[in-house]
Amino acid sequence: MLAFRVGFILFVSHLLGGEELQKVVQETHVAVDQLAPFTNYSFYVRAYNARSKSRPSAVVTEVTEEDGQWTVLLLVFSHFFML
Repeated sequence: MLAFRVGFILFVSHLLGGEELQKVVQETHVAVDQLAPFTNYSFYVRAYNARSKSRPSAVVTEVTEEDGQWTVLLLVFSHFFML
């Protein structure tokens, strides 16, 4: 089996609508900032490599902290996607 470097795309949406934010990362965790404090957002992840993208993960809804930040462990969130 060939090994491919895996990256992640985190999708973030305000529950009341608006533009969806996409953040591409290579790490297994990411802090999402510049969000409104104490606000509901939905998050989902897709893993990718040179060959393909995974299906989207389940959507998680979270409330941001006082500073408008939210941190996620992408490997846990994405259930160790197999590509």
